Amino acid sequence: MTTRMLSPSPPRDLHPFMDSGSRPQRYTLCLTLRCNLACSYCYVTKSPITMSLSTARRALDFIYSHAPPNGSIEIGFFGGEPLLEFPLLADVTDLIENHPSYDPTRVSLTLTTNGTIFSDASRIS
Repeated sequence: MTTRMLSPSPPRDLHPFMDSGSRPQRYTLCLTLRCNLACSYCYVTKSPITMSLSTARRALDFIYSHAPPNGSIEIGFFGGEPLLEFPLLADVTDLIENHPSYDPTRVSLTLTTNGTIFSDASRIS
């Protein structure tokens, strides 16, 4: 039996964040596999691959259409180093916040970064 984690209705016991309780549903968007470091312990295979805006739009449509109506949603940006694609990060954030189903009381955003390339342009307020 094959189960796909992105299927519309996976069995509840497969993932602890797929319920409609108080815990947020967590989704991760891997914006790029590029990185400005070469850490020996890193498990991410470096590659010049970057997520397209149309892929991000489809992922967000999936996220919003499968989230419980009153549940919390956490959308995380990951990579490589997502800040290497700051314009894409900003565009995807705009897509999230302008989506018809966006509710700022339900949706939170996270960013996993190595913190080496913060600048005024990439500063998150």
